[in-house]
Amino acid sequence: MGESTRAYPDRISLSDTAEHYLGLLADDLQLGRVELHQLPPSLAKLIAYAHQDGYDAGRRSRDTEVENLTRTADHWYLRANNTPAQAREIMAARVDQGLIAAFNQQLHEAALTRDQPASGDDARREVA
Repeated sequence: MGESTRAYPDRISLSDTAEHYLGLLADDLQLGRVELHQLPPSLAKLIAYAHQDGYDAGRRSRDTEVENLTRTADHWYLRANNTPAQAREIMAARVDQGLIAAFNQQLHEAALTRDQPASGDDARREVA
């Protein structure tokens, strides 16, 4: 459908009848008396957008916690399944891999910066 040029108020209002019907429909949807496939496509689409937006926000709010817990689990797995000497060796190898990856990333970024075309003024100076 193309971009909308409609302007919406801060709070969209419906008629009392529509508001009441949608409220009952929402209750029945939650109670399982009506299924999503029974809704008109526009209403199902609205619910799907709201659900995805809420899911994404909830997931993002827990990302740091999940990363920290994963790191903790990995640490204890490493310690439980290796001798202290093996664990130190594995950790040293991971640090080396991280340093190599960071160095390669810096080289890549430097190459991208170097290969950027000069701006108009710079290009004129280079030609002169």
